[in-house]
Amino acid sequence: MAKELKVDYDEESDILYVYTGEKAKDSLEIDDFVLDFSEDNKVVAVEIFDASILISKFSGIEISKKILSLVKSAKMSIHQGKELFYVVIFLPIKVGDKEREIPLQVPAPTAVMTES
Repeated sequence: MAKELKVDYDEESDILYVYTGEKAKDSLEIDDFVLDFSEDNKVVAVEIFDASILISKFSGIEISKKILSLVKSAKMSIHQGKELFYVVIFLPIKVGDKEREIPLQVPAPTAVMTES
C-alpha cells in the first residue's frame, strides 16, 4: 500500500524532499539519496540530490527544475528483497499535456529498516 507524502523542492539547489510529516530520529545517505527514519525505523522522508538530473535519468524524460517545482505530493511504497528494502517514490509529473507517475527506486539495507 502506498503512503501519501508531502513534497518540498529547492529549485536553486535541485533538492527534492518527500516526507510523511512524522518526526525523524536518524538518517542514512545512499548515493544521491538521504533516507530519514522514525524512532521505530520506518522511512519517514527521502531527500533526493540533483533531483532533476536523477529523475530525468531514471525516467528517460527531460524533467526540468521548473516541472519539479510544480510537484506538491507523492506516494511511497516499500518492497522487501533478500538483502535490501526498496523504497519506491512515485512522483506525479506533468509532461506536455499528460500527467505521468514517475517511479524512483531507492535501495536500503534490511538491517536498518522495518516495513511501514
